[in-house]
Amino acid sequence: MGLPHVLALPFPAQGHVIPLMELCHCLVDHGFKVTFVNTNFNHKHVIVALSVESTVPQLTLVSIPDGLGEEDDQNDLVRQMEALQNTMPRCLEELIEKSNETGDPMTCMLVDKGMGWALEVGRKKGLRSTAFWPAVALMLAAIMSITDPGMPFIDAAHLIWNLIGDERSRETIFNYFLNNIRVLDVVDFIICNSFKELEEPTFSYAPKILPIGPLPSSLRPSQAMGYFWSEDAACLSWLDEHPPISVVYMAFGSLTVLGRCMGSKTVILKQSNPESEVESEDKFKKEVEEHRADPEFAEKERLALEYGHIAEEREGLDLGKAPGAREECSWRGELGSTPEEREAKESA
Repeated sequence: MGLPHVLALPFPAQGHVIPLMELCHCLVDHGFKVTFVNTNFNHKHVIVALSVESTVPQLTLVSIPDGLGEEDDQNDLVRQMEALQNTMPRCLEELIEKSNETGDPMTCMLVDKGMGWALEVGRKKGLRSTAFWPAVALMLAAIMSITDPGMPFIDAAHLIWNLIGDERSRETIFNYFLNNIRVLDVVDFIICNSFKELEEPTFSYAPKILPIGPLPSSLRPSQAMGYFWSEDAACLSWLDEHPPISVVYMAFGSLTVLGRCMGSKTVILKQSNPESEVESEDKFKKEVEEHRADPEFAEKERLALEYGHIAEEREGLDLGKAPGAREECSWRGELGSTPEEREAKESA
């Protein structure tokens, strides 16, 4: 009998791929074989960003179509959600069927909650499956409670599907979330990149959510972690030149296209998708060009662990938690600033 073989499927966004990749490395450490499935578009980015020494024998990177054409905008979340559900289920079935023909069949599935529809594919093919949530457990509990009459009060305007696009976009995203919630009935639990001490009330409220984090990708600097771009380390020497409590760190996420930003005399470390278009007024550019650094891609956990003191507030809050360090819901940046992850980094 061969090794247990996991098919791992992330939602196609940077903040989902990296933590699931780290979890897959942990599974490999415990005797599993993993086939990690990206979309064709993201797979190309991951392969280009890989270093020669980063490959792991028992972790195979493969890709399948996401249903978007070359002319489609990969940052159009609504179009992407529609295409994923129309194209990828059959592609996953074919991938599983092909593994059965090789003598090394896939035996289970690990699916990002954002791709919950894929759990039905696993059930259809007789694979035991579980779901993975890469972000804060509180957000997952809120999403899972959409249809629960006992859900605590929350302002609907703050729900994620009401913060994106026009009415049609919000309806599409809501239905996508709702469909993924319904298919979660086929799993016994949902593993989450958090830990009990950090969100104990949430885990008591939603016992189906199982904390297995934090998943610190920064502990494996020489291994494939699913980055879409090679790290731009130039900003690290730039940070070394600045004293504590002197830098505002802003990570806008891999899907962001920047318009007008904050300016004035603030020292800024700004991070966004290196392939996005940046539109800045001449006045803004002149004001801040001597006081900013724009890395194409800098690993958030590394910034949090090694340079958090530069962005600390006077109360002693760390990077990712301080008012001077703003991120777009980056849970990895938050976890990178916790004492637990700092201790793990120091003992590694």
